[in-house]
Amino acid sequence: PDPTNPFTIYGIVVDAVTTQIIANADLTLSIQGGATVKQGKSGTDGTFKFEELAEGIYSLSVTKFGYKEMKADSILVNASLGQAAYVALVPVDINITQPVGAVSGIVVDQNNNPVANALLSISADNMELTNGYFANASTNSAGQFFIGAVPINSTGGTPIPSFKVRCVKSGYMTLVISGI
Repeated sequence: PDPTNPFTIYGIVVDAVTTQIIANADLTLSIQGGATVKQGKSGTDGTFKFEELAEGIYSLSVTKFGYKEMKADSILVNASLGQAAYVALVPVDINITQPVGAVSGIVVDQNNNPVANALLSISADNMELTNGYFANASTNSAGQFFIGAVPINSTGGTPIPSFKVRCVKSGYMTLVISGI
């Protein structure tokens, strides 16, 4: 291990429609707006891991034949944030006519253990743009969640500048993360 680059980005690749794992997806990790740092493939269980990374902001591109390319920008890697990524690919035969995005992640407790069956909801930071929380998802047994088809424009056509995600689980404090 490289003590000067101690960080890791890890995650899983799934089908956005069926939530089935996707093996052998091609992954390219880059410094945000810059050069490629690492490349790899998802394993037979859909998981991937990029190790020995420096603190910084990264971009991840994921491709697989039969699916639309997925790009995730602004993956912040530092000592205070987890570096988990839950990637969902949309099949090429799915026709989405409105501009949409997606939010995915892994919910962990204070000991970094995955939290299963947590309920997540998404809204614009300015809740008037989306009439409150409009979509929900639950974490799986590994703490992973995916909320797809998130509109990037309000019903009036105004771009939504940022979102917030609320996480609720009995026995835990409710957490709201803004500025997504």
